[in-house]
Amino acid sequence: MLTRIIWFVVLYSCLHIISTENIKSVSRYQTACSNDDECHDFRLICHKIEKICICTSFYTWNNVTTECMLKSDDLKKWLIDQSVRGDKKGDENNVNKSNFPQAYAGIIAVVSLCIISMVLCFLAFCEFKKKEENDESKMPTTSRT
Repeated sequence: MLTRIIWFVVLYSCLHIISTENIKSVSRYQTACSNDDECHDFRLICHKIEKICICTSFYTWNNVTTECMLKSDDLKKWLIDQSVRGDKKGDENNVNKSNFPQAYAGIIAVVSLCIISMVLCFLAFCEFKKKEENDESKMPTTSRT
């Protein structure tokens, strides 16, 4: 029962923090700013000339919900435009080539650890064997007649 109460308090606190953060981001629309950080929301940017917080290019202000709403059509057009243009530098093959040796790094590390472990086990076994032989040679021999 106590754990349920604790979880309820934690959940209520989180919801309160989320709701107050949402109020802060809504209240920042068209407020004065000097840089993007003062707008407190990824959907808002500080207009360079007017120095007020406005919605970014992929968002538009909705007076009903009082928040910046995603313009999915503009985002889709932009993504299609990006995929059509592609990489102008032609570095796609270079990226793959530079990542190629990294695939072997993990394998080399695992194999190295295995070899080091086997060597250490072999040395420990040899040392144990030597101690055992020394202990047997120190033991007095008794002859039964």
